[in-house]
Formats: sequence, structure tokens, C-alpha cells
Amino acid sequence: MMAIDTAIVVAHPWLCDAMGHMNARHIYAALDDAGFALLDFLGFSSVQSVREGKGWADVRAEVEFEHEVAAGSVLRVQSQIVRVGRTSFTHFHSLSSHAGVRHATAKTTTVRLDLTAGKAIALPETFADAARAWCA
Repeated sequence: MMAIDTAIVVAHPWLCDAMGHMNARHIYAALDDAGFALLDFLGFSSVQSVREGKGWADVRAEVEFEHEVAAGSVLRVQSQIVRVGRTSFTHFHSLSSHAGVRHATAKTTTVRLDLTAGKAIALPETFADAARAWCA
């Protein structure tokens, strides 16, 4: 499976808890942002999707926090696609230090939506084809 860099994150002190570690909600935000970047890399920006009356919704997320992130740490998120279905796809994101320490992961399933009807719709063929190529 092909993985690409989808975010660079700095654990600024204002993102940290009373113990000086990046708070879990901000770690998850970085992983979630990587999902939007992944969509954009595949040619399906959220901005364009909304203009077309379409959207994306995360319907499942499995998050694991493995190591604390100290204030001031610089991290990167690498992302890959692990499954492509008819109306959804599953993507995996890993937040790591440049030294190779993995701090957190998220495995997320995202559904394609018709925003007017509020219902799942088939993934566009061009998206599904591009996403499947990443799974090979």
C-alpha cells in the first residue's frame, strides 16, 4: 500500500495539556486533517464537492494513542488507503516523529454523501479507480 505525507504538525504549547503533552483532541485533529488532504491529493477537494452538492462523512474511526507528544515536537502524518467499497473507503493515518517514533494512528471509514438527500451515494468512478491504485 502506498503511503504519502499528508501533514506536518507542530505540538505548540497551547495544544498541550497540564502535563505538557499534546492533548488527544489535537492529535486526532491532525489525523482528521490528513484525511482532507488525502481527498485533495486524489482530486476530490471538499470545497469542490460541496459546490456540487456532494460531501464526505466519517462514519467510523479507530484511534490509538501510542506515545505522548511533548510540547515543541514536530511530527508528520503519513496516510494510505486500505479499502475501497461502493459508497465508502477506509484510510489509515500514522502520526510519527522524524526519529521514527509512532505517536498515534487512526483508521477511518468515510462515506460519499449527497448533501441534499442526506444519503450515501456511490463513490465516483474516477475516485474509486485512483483510490484502488493506492491499495495495490
